[in-house]
Amino acid sequence: MKSCNCKSGASNTGVPACVDVLNRTSYEIYMYKRANDGTYNSIQESDLVNGVLPTSFITAKINETDPSKRWYVMPKVKNVTFEQADPNTEDIEGIVYPVSEGMITGTVDYISKYASPKWYGVLKSFECLDVAKYEVTVAGELIGLEYDDELRPLPMEQGTMWLKYQRPTKTSVAKIMQTVMWGEDFPVERINGLASDRFEDGALESLNGLLDIILEENDAATTTTVNVTAELCYGGFDDKEKVEGLVADDFNYDGVATVYNVTDDTSLAVTVVESPEGVYTLTFAAQDSSDVIEVRVVKEGYANEAIQITIP
Repeated sequence: MKSCNCKSGASNTGVPACVDVLNRTSYEIYMYKRANDGTYNSIQESDLVNGVLPTSFITAKINETDPSKRWYVMPKVKNVTFEQADPNTEDIEGIVYPVSEGMITGTVDYISKYASPKWYGVLKSFECLDVAKYEVTVAGELIGLEYDDELRPLPMEQGTMWLKYQRPTKTSVAKIMQTVMWGEDFPVERINGLASDRFEDGALESLNGLLDIILEENDAATTTTVNVTAELCYGGFDDKEKVEGLVADDFNYDGVATVYNVTDDTSLAVTVVESPEGVYTLTFAAQDSSDVIEVRVVKEGYANEAIQITIP
């Protein structure tokens, strides 16, 4: 789109018979503005297959092993606003001249199970990051910024996110209220989206972000076993929700059931037994005392940081 330019002049004002008006936001998808390799996180025209974005593309983005390229799916939001303030002006001899555009502020509320103190902490992890977001509307559109052959997410001004937590009362539900701002150079004229028919059927339905698995050493390791618990951060302080049903192939470094011997720089094939729920014994060929064994889980829908266990 043209901006005010004496050489190029004004844009023409014709409008076709039918122009889509983007619907209200249902939920959002966060991501870093740029990946660690310097590329923009975006949807490229080349990502569409026969004009449709496949479900597999979205699933791969959510489960991306590189956090800087991952899509972080947020829950449904309420009380959504996206409002631009009046411009900054200067009054000269009674004539008011606009100096710069007003800043845009956006607010959303999170309710239900997403209004917990734990999830407040999840949101706070984004406060200082340089992130952007796609907005998914109630009509199944995905809103971003149009740049030639790509649709980039809406870039938020780094460091402007802040949160308010409200516990439930007799007359109000629990909620987390979030406010963010966009920079004064935010290109409103570039806001555009992918229509709902540009997605494979069901591609944007029932999406969920990854669940963080917290691995901790359980019983002391031996030269042939390590023992770990797998939990989520949710639950009582002494009764976290267990991650049940993991199998040997979920503990892997190279696509098979393995742990990693840091000391010897080798992968070790493992067998896994779960007993009781959420507690796993990983068995492998005999190693040496003082060797450091690294354990991690690689499973769709989950993320975790590897832990290191030293064999006594």
